[in-house]
Amino acid sequence: MSSTSSRLEKKGFLSQLPPKANIDDYEVITINGKSGKKLKMYREKKEQIDIDGLEDFTHSWTAFQQNLS
Repeated sequence: MSSTSSRLEKKGFLSQLPPKANIDDYEVITINGKSGKKLKMYREKKEQIDIDGLEDFTHSWTAFQQNLS
């Protein structure tokens, strides 16, 4: 499993979160080894998604209506 871990570490994954890190700022993957042992790897998210913006379609709806006319 160490070769898999090292390949993932080259891609930017960490085996442990940094101290005082917010878990919401990281994507998490779980690797199952041949022995059945599970290892979690963490990578910082490149783009933060604005959840409030996803729920508010007012701007999109206004732009859509303007393009109809």
